[in-house]
Amino acid sequence: MKSLPATAEVPSDGGQSTGQLIYQQRCAVCHDHPQDRIPPKALLGSHKHDYIVRALTTGLMQMQASGLSTAEIDAVASYLIDDAKSAGPAGYKPPDLEDPDLRANLCKRAAGRFALSPGDWSGFSPDLANTRFQPRPGLRVSDVRKLKPKWVFAYPGARAYGPPSVMSGRVFLGTVIGSVLSLDAKTGCTYWATEPGAPVRTTVSVGKWSTSPEAGRPTVRFAAYFGDSKAVVHAVNAETGESLWSTKVDDHAFATISGHPALHQGKLYVPLTSGEGSMGPRGDYPCCTFRGSIVALDAYTGKILWKTYTIPEEPKAYKLNSAGTQMYAPAGVGIWSALTVDVKRALVYGTTGESKTALSVKTSDAIMAFDRNTGSDKWAVQATPNDNWIQGCEVKPPGANCPDPLGPDADFDTPAMLRTTRHGRSLLVAAEKSGLITAVDPDAAGRILWQRNLALEAGVPSGAILRDRAQLGVVFGMAADDSNIYAAVADPSIDKGHVPLGVYALDVSDGAIVWHTPGAPVPSCSWGEHGCTGAQRTAVTSIPGVVFAGSANGHMQAYAAANGRVIWDFDTAKTYAAVNGVAAQGGSIEGVAAAIANGTLYVMSGFASYGGGMGNALIAFSVNGK
Repeated sequence: MKSLPATAEVPSDGGQSTGQLIYQQRCAVCHDHPQDRIPPKALLGSHKHDYIVRALTTGLMQMQASGLSTAEIDAVASYLIDDAKSAGPAGYKPPDLEDPDLRANLCKRAAGRFALSPGDWSGFSPDLANTRFQPRPGLRVSDVRKLKPKWVFAYPGARAYGPPSVMSGRVFLGTVIGSVLSLDAKTGCTYWATEPGAPVRTTVSVGKWSTSPEAGRPTVRFAAYFGDSKAVVHAVNAETGESLWSTKVDDHAFATISGHPALHQGKLYVPLTSGEGSMGPRGDYPCCTFRGSIVALDAYTGKILWKTYTIPEEPKAYKLNSAGTQMYAPAGVGIWSALTVDVKRALVYGTTGESKTALSVKTSDAIMAFDRNTGSDKWAVQATPNDNWIQGCEVKPPGANCPDPLGPDADFDTPAMLRTTRHGRSLLVAAEKSGLITAVDPDAAGRILWQRNLALEAGVPSGAILRDRAQLGVVFGMAADDSNIYAAVADPSIDKGHVPLGVYALDVSDGAIVWHTPGAPVPSCSWGEHGCTGAQRTAVTSIPGVVFAGSANGHMQAYAAANGRVIWDFDTAKTYAAVNGVAAQGGSIEGVAAAIANGTLYVMSGFASYGGGMGNALIAFSVNGK
């Protein structure tokens, strides 16, 4: 398409604006038929103009917008917003979320001396085993019923985006607008804000900086690490936000860091994935060339120590697609979730996504083990074979790059949890979007010990799980204590009814169901029926005696770990007076939304995927709000 000059007026063609034409050519095949992580068109239009422009210029959609002029990108944003407004009186009217000044509500006092404590929460989980279990929460079971909002922070970017980390009385946040903030855990005031320049979807991991790697640099005591959407890893001074180093870990145009890095003994382990699959319907794109990988960095210098691909062989010319464009294979197998560090066995575990071509590989949809020191791949066990899938390929006719046959898109979207049974056996447990949970033996090259499909347990017909119900399954993360594994199961279907799947507890030894608490009925949202579902697409969080799980209907609930009884329920979909000077709106709870540290439950509310429940609230809950 010929680009318009940046100052040109946007013409129309047969009643269609330029924005509508571009949307239909580049976006409609995915967003008119949303699956998995793809938001529906109505949700796109509920964002502000600047948010959409950022997504097309510096965010995950920048490659889809490649070659477009400033005027054309503005036209797409305007079309999406105008189209959402004309949806009619029954349509969802998103809240008018005001973007706060990043430096509003700066702390009036300097932060106290930085010191790690056993009750902190750094990164995806407070432990390297990724159990999302906080053994020292500063909360008793009897306290949970008294949890009330202590303070609320309006999240920059008009969307509750990244999960929080809580260290040394500070809350660390990444944002969709490409900034990272450090807040005071007691009051929510802002200590510092830094802007690496690209959206940050990962958690922030904080560790002690034992040496100063460069002569003449002031001694840094603690560093904060995170990855961004442009595959750049950053280290900043945890006390000031000052940049220490930045390292680009993959040069592929679609490479991104979505999974959460793991920090251990001076090394930072980073998972790589990509958004290349979104180009599948475009016949002019030579799909696909990205391979997932793990990169190990020196935590003090940012130097790459090793990099290992999830597909050993490089992509080669494969065949021509129906549009005559050269295709490449094998490709894909990114790692979307957090990495797990096994100190005893000196291994790093990653759970992989689907292949992006019709040339199947044995490492897609797999739990993989890598040597922690050298990066050599030790073993891989595949849970779902032949999962060759690209976004937007469910439509008829399929796009030019779509694999044939098309796989189920059942890939792993949770990290592997390292657990020990009551009989002393070690196992790794991870879950797929299909609802399948797999436990393997790390001492026997990943031999499968047990499997259980929670979607089938709920009585959902086999073969209709993914296609008909838009990614029914376990996503983002499970939790575990000494006895059980806890998983929230999603059912995001709006058009085809609702199965109240809810939260399950499984015996860690054999996967037997200990208890099951169904999810909320539909509708159950305070904002109305639009985009309302009881799907629990969220990482579960646990403390001794209690399990926490959020819902897309905006509710955060606490369950008794012994029997699944709901002991606390709070609807976060409200308007709050935020500490940073604007109104904050709670809404849908999805993704990696919660952390617990030192007597406070932190919840991200408003990460909506279904067109309803938009919000931008980080809510700090404490006993009686004190």
